This record gives sequence, C-alpha cells and structure tokens, in this order.
Amino acid sequence: MSATPKKRERLSAGVELSSCGDIKSALECTKESGYEFVVLPIKEPSQSSSECNSAKRSFKSLRECFNSRADLTVETSDWNSLVVFRTTPSEINCDATSSEVRVKSEGTLCAELSYATYLAIPAVIIPLQPGGNANLSRIVYNHCAAGASNFQIWMEVPVSLPNETGNGAVNGYGSTANNISGDHADTEDEYTKDMRSWKLWDEFRTVNAFNKRLGVLLRITEDLPSSESVWQNWIGEPIKALFIDTSVFMTNKSGFPVLSQAHQHYICRLFTYFPNLQFVVSTGKDLQEISSSPRQSNTTAYYQYLNHLYGKREPFDSIEDFAFGYENYLQVPLQPLADNLESQTYEVFEKDPVKYPKYQEAVQLAIRDKRKQYPSRPLVLMVLGAGRGPLVTCCIEAAKLEDYEDYVLYAVEKNPNSLLTLEYKLKHMWNDKVRLIASDMRDADSVDKADIIVSELLGSFGDNELSPECLDGAVSLLKPDAISIPSSYTSYISPISSHVLHVECVHSRELDKATDHSLETPYVVRLVNFTPLGDVKPLFTYEHPNWSEKIDNRRQDVVEFESKATSVITGIAGYFDTVLYKDVSFSINPDTHSEGMFSWFPILFPLKQHIRVNKGEKISVHFWRCEDAHKVWYEWCVSQPNATSIHNARGKSYFIGK
Repeated sequence: MSATPKKRERLSAGVELSSCGDIKSALECTKESGYEFVVLPIKEPSQSSSECNSAKRSFKSLRECFNSRADLTVETSDWNSLVVFRTTPSEINCDATSSEVRVKSEGTLCAELSYATYLAIPAVIIPLQPGGNANLSRIVYNHCAAGASNFQIWMEVPVSLPNETGNGAVNGYGSTANNISGDHADTEDEYTKDMRSWKLWDEFRTVNAFNKRLGVLLRITEDLPSSESVWQNWIGEPIKALFIDTSVFMTNKSGFPVLSQAHQHYICRLFTYFPNLQFVVSTGKDLQEISSSPRQSNTTAYYQYLNHLYGKREPFDSIEDFAFGYENYLQVPLQPLADNLESQTYEVFEKDPVKYPKYQEAVQLAIRDKRKQYPSRPLVLMVLGAGRGPLVTCCIEAAKLEDYEDYVLYAVEKNPNSLLTLEYKLKHMWNDKVRLIASDMRDADSVDKADIIVSELLGSFGDNELSPECLDGAVSLLKPDAISIPSSYTSYISPISSHVLHVECVHSRELDKATDHSLETPYVVRLVNFTPLGDVKPLFTYEHPNWSEKIDNRRQDVVEFESKATSVITGIAGYFDTVLYKDVSFSINPDTHSEGMFSWFPILFPLKQHIRVNKGEKISVHFWRCEDAHKVWYEWCVSQPNATSIHNARGKSYFIGK
C-alpha cells in the first residue's frame, strides 16, 4: 500500500454569513473563531439581479450583481480555499411552473456559476427544491459537462422535509405511498415520510448522470428521521458537509449552545462513516452582528461544541488505523497464480495479527491428531504457495508447541523472487527439517507424500485467487488420508446501495477500454459508505482435499433477499469465511467477522444499471463461476425486482488467469 493521508485531528468547519460587504474582515473574523472557511451569498441580498439573467450581460450588469465580490478584494489563494458561495435561492427556481420564472432563474444561476468559476471557488451550494428539480439537474449537468470549472457542487438537502400536503403528495414531490409494495403500505407511513428527503436527492443525482463533482450538503433539522433504515440510506451517498442552523441548538445551564442527545448521536455516527466530513454553521446574521455577539452566543462557542463532538466519534472498526485512507478505494484483485507478487505485498499481509495465529492453532491440532493416528511414523507437512514463509514458521512453531520433532516440512513456491527470501530463512532462521521445492504446486513432485498440507490461497471472495484449481491440481502430492488446511471455504453475497462506490467505478474506466468495462470488473475495496439492502447469504462452497474422479469447479446459483430499505441497488458485496481445521476458522463476513483481521477487504461486483427497490421487495441475484482451459471468470446479474443484462459475459472485462 502507498502512503495514506493523515487523520484530521480537529473539525473542519465554516460559518455562513447572511451578508458580507467586507470579505477580508469576514475571513479574519471566522479564523479567530476557529473556522476554516466562510460561506457567503454569491452577491449581497440588497443587490438586484434583474440584469444578471440577461443572455447578453454587460460589464455594468455584472458589476451590479457582484460588485462586493471583486476578485482583488482578497488574495487568489483565499478565494481558492477559504470561500464557499451559496447561490441566490430567492431568485432561482429553475423548475417553476411559470416559463418566465424558469428562464430568468436559469440565467441567474448560469451567471452565478460562471462568476464562481472565474474566482475558482472550491465549492458552490445549491439548495434542492421540494417540488422537483429535473430542469435544475439538467442545468447543473450541462455546467459540469462543459468542463469550464473544477469546483464541487454541494446540493443542499434537509435531513427531514416539512409535512405532506394532501393525498400523500409531498410539497409537489409526488405520492410516496405508491412507492411501497402493498404488503408494507399500511405499516410504512412514518418510514415513507422520512424517506422523502433522500428521494429528492435520488431523483436529482439520477438525472445528473452520477457526476463525481456533485456532493450532498445535508442540513440537520430540528426533526430527525425515526427509522434506522432511513439513516442507513444516507451512508452510501457523497455527503461532503453538514449544515446546521444555530436555531437547532439548545442552551445549557451555563448559557452555552448544546444539541439534544438525538442530534449528538446522529452527528457522531455520520462522523464515523465520513471521516473527512465538514460542517457549516449558520447564524442568520451578518458579519457585524457576529462580531458584536456575547461569547456565549457567538460562532466560537458553536465551533467548540461541534469540535468536541468530532473528538467523541468512535472508530469504524478495529482495522481503522491500518486501513485509514483506503475507505471506498477500488483495487483490482490480486492474481498471485498468474503474477509474481512483490515483497512489500507479502509484507503487508504478514502483519495480520489474527490470520497466522489461527493457522498455527489449526496446524497444531492437525499434528496432534496425526500423531495419535500414526504414533511411530514421521509426518510430512507441506506448505503450498509458501510466499516469504509465514506459514512455514507457523508449522515449525506448532510442532514445537506439540513437542514434536519427527517430521519433514516442504515449502513449495513458484515465485523465483520470493524463493530467495525462503533460501535466506532456511539458512538463517529455520531448522534443517525444511526443504524447498521451486515449482508451481500443480506441477510439483515429491518423494514424500503429505500428511498435512497448508495454504493461504484465499481471496476476498474465497475462490477468486483460484485456490480450488491450485489445491485440486496438487492432490498427487497428498496421502489418501491427508488433512488440508484450510479444509473448506464459502463465499457470501449481499446487495448494496452506494452512490459513492458507483461513481468511483464509473470514473475508474481506462481510456482504451469499453465504456462498461469498469462496471463489469470486481474490485477489492474497504466498504465504508454503503447501505446493505439484504442479509449476507452463502453462495459457493469448496472442500479439500477434493478426491472426486471428475473435478469441476464451475458453479451456478441464485440467491434471494428481502430488501431492507427503499433504495437503489448499485452492486453486490462479496465476502468469505473458511474452516481451517475442525473448529478453527476465520471470516470477513460482516456477521461473523474475525475481530482485528485485515488481510482481506470485501469484494464488490458493480451493476451497470441502478435498480430501484422498495422496502420488503424480493431481490434475486444470479452468479456463475465459469472457466475454460486458460482462465476463470464470474458472471452476474439481477432478475428481481427488475432484470439486468449478464455482467462480464465470457469474461470479456475481467478474468483470472490460470
């Protein structure tokens, strides 16, 4: 792994001013209060924009619109990093029923985005309208597609929308009841009400073709969603910042601002899943009012409190320190059979504090059982795919713990580079019972047949590094009653929703590849920002040794799930667990994950099309493991609630070389 970014020690936050004629003073004031940036209306509220939306904007009209935001009022570097603009919501309603209002709104928005581009502002805030945003989405999409600017666009969405208005319509958003299957309609009133805000964002980003520059500014409201499923739905979305008005705060006995327990819990959980999350505090005041406020109610007190909450966030899991910086980072799975791994790759996985103690425990039990079975016969152990030798060391230590010396240990390895490491360890670290075999295990030959074989050929999906092909190809090295460690392994799948990961997949496409290549390739990824839509269920299982007369490692299965939320299916998450020997096992299945183990991240199988699903609906996922003489590949699709095409047909986008 490459160098990763440092963890942020304090909250990054900005303060929103209702107006500001002196930007330089505003930046100085907010910095003294602990904030890193300031959020400003792109033009002063008193300024008229009647001429800003003209198709032929003159110098005079632009000056009238933005005269207090001239670029020379502060340094260019300050515009680039310390100022976030908010568009003018009172003058922009791109989806209004009146064509005149729509035209004027579009002109105003385009003028404001153009000026933000000129100043190279890092982000612009645009609020979503409860009544629908199709035209707004089109305008934003066209602006992003033009490629003239690089700033982020934060679409402001409230965590909870106001009450419905008649016949189930949500402020013009449309009926929510008809989005829920009949079996659940009577019991989902509160759930569907809370889902309205997420649906607002979902409609907007779908029209916008999942642009990477789009993010969510989630506005924390006084009312929070009561459903855990609604909260989970936001975890897979690109939340860039939280927005909170000071009116949401309460005042404690000392006169300082605090939040309710429910708000504290909600925000701390978001900090856990979004470690780089920023905050925007809005007081509804201008610069002069903030500067003259008493200490208990000025912006400093709000920042100090929120920074305190940021410090209380809990680690996401026990591998946070190891994996920091790799959240949602896509990696193509390793192919150690086809490729020779690098030394640093071996080294990373050798640091796992769980895997090798488990292997050592399994080997120790196997030696104990074999000694009982053959008390007078020397045992033969083989490590198949020895790498740099951690399993060889496990076998030696296991024999020591059993006070057993009457054995021979073979280390089989094909990588000519790691063989040099094995030879060094043989000379300087291991005993004379270790013997090296420089060969692919499928072609290896040994005078001694193995009583116990040990391997670590498992990938994030169990079989995706071709452990079945390798171990089945090495059965000629085994005695008829040999023990294999691992003795079995099972892959698991679960449908998920993650806008964050889908966008990463879309934008990982290589220029010389087909358009859908990146959406037909599985990725190893530390899954953080996603919503699980179904229970984790088993898929394929393999057992070793495999003494079948006709070995066939192709597989096919369909797994059905009941959706846990109204959402969109963006991919299939994959996991595995393994039984090493008897009751010694480990797992990356979220339900049974071995605490502290970091050798494997989950695997992700993307979907080319998003599939809308209602809470309680059936989801059917089909998987195939295919092979020919030279390669192995997976194919997958969804058939319910809507059908997709077969992904990766004939291994056209991804395969594992034999």
